Amino acid sequence: LGGLMSVTATIMQGLDADGGGGGNASASRRLLAMTAAYRMRTRRLLLAKLGGASESVAASPRLASSGLGSVTTLSRKPDELNPSSADQVNKLLAASMANVRALLGSPGALSKVISIIANIIRMSTAKLGLTQGHRVLLGVIRSGQKMARLFVSRMVPAQNTRCLADFGITISLRKLPLTLTSLNLNDTSCVAQIFNLSSPQHLSVARGTAPPDSIYGVGIVTVVLNGYMWHPPAVSSSGGTRRAAASRIFSHGTVGVILDRSYGGKECGSVGAECIAVRHGFTLSGLDAFQVQLALEGRGFKCWMWADDKNFWRDSKCTMRQVTRLPATSTNETQVSVLCTCSEQGYYLASFDPAQPQAAFKKVVTQVPVNKHSVSLKVLLMLCTTALGIMMGTVALWCGFSWRFLKRSWESKVAVQGDYQWCARYCDTLDGYLLSAEPDLLEFRKAIGRSRQDSIDMGQHNGPLASIGGAR
Repeated sequence: LGGLMSVTATIMQGLDADGGGGGNASASRRLLAMTAAYRMRTRRLLLAKLGGASESVAASPRLASSGLGSVTTLSRKPDELNPSSADQVNKLLAASMANVRALLGSPGALSKVISIIANIIRMSTAKLGLTQGHRVLLGVIRSGQKMARLFVSRMVPAQNTRCLADFGITISLRKLPLTLTSLNLNDTSCVAQIFNLSSPQHLSVARGTAPPDSIYGVGIVTVVLNGYMWHPPAVSSSGGTRRAAASRIFSHGTVGVILDRSYGGKECGSVGAECIAVRHGFTLSGLDAFQVQLALEGRGFKCWMWADDKNFWRDSKCTMRQVTRLPATSTNETQVSVLCTCSEQGYYLASFDPAQPQAAFKKVVTQVPVNKHSVSLKVLLMLCTTALGIMMGTVALWCGFSWRFLKRSWESKVAVQGDYQWCARYCDTLDGYLLSAEPDLLEFRKAIGRSRQDSIDMGQHNGPLASIGGAR
């Protein structure tokens, strides 16, 4: 395997125009005269061979340096690679990092890793699909983080800040004294000074969290990916699935703050907390005045953090603190800077979800014509509701008055008719109970007198028997 790596280096010197001048010059001239298709085929073949032996590279510390040199050489021309070659680069680089301590004595090892990351960034934007590009970019970033963390752990505070920059990526390494627990991160030349780019701002760590045998403070690695990210945060839909937000706007790249060890991880602002402040630049284009105003008020922004132990973006560890408007470069664009604070080390980005456009709301409302006049739907609904309420109130009042009038009329009619009907039933029989005038008793007395007289006369006519009978 070591011989294959040596042959690879010789062949690639001939394939690359800037191969450094080593090796057989006549062979180099012959190979350079070959077509681009030949160079691409040769490069991909070598990557496939070495990628297949990545397990052997990872198992041998002796092959770490040769593996890193081979993958650096093979990825030097990203336009001659294909998607499968990108996976082989990622695999071979990870295998070389398995024995990263063996690379401490290798000259330019960290610079080679940064060069590989830059070539993968170039390739991901041109030839890789979205999913593969994110996967490969995350893989090489993790490999670079592993090496940078080891390098910064071996630094001393007396050393100046080390800066490494290539296409799309900037890395800085520094070591703090043991007593220093707070640091302004944007005061070095490593941080991009372009106002609309994302960059780390400030770091504070808890006192007394360094190991007892430590003589130096925290080692800090800052990473800035200008305009690049991996696996952007998704939003949850109504069905519980996660999907990418088409209208979501992301900050200009990803910012990483990596420490050589853990220093707390408490909430920012609490006593003894680890707190990292990061600034994210945004270009808000295609928004109306209503959306821009909401953005300047801080609505719709979210701060995200990616930790190695989670493998996804989280918004629970970061808080959006401030939105600042920046000078615009175009009349149709708005530049803002968002300040986020996070309580754990990792990688950070920010997102903005625009509110519903005001123009679209007006368009929907004015499509309802009423009396040939364009009115607001809200006003129309208010008028209809008011008119309906007045009508219902009028009907209720009319029904109330009518009911009371009919009730009173019926009660009075029933009372009168009731008395009359009772009278008609019983008054006719009362005539039989009426008393007539007092009768004349003269004739009655005369009749009684005649009756008595007749009785006397009859007794006298009957003789002594009648007298005897009368005496008895």
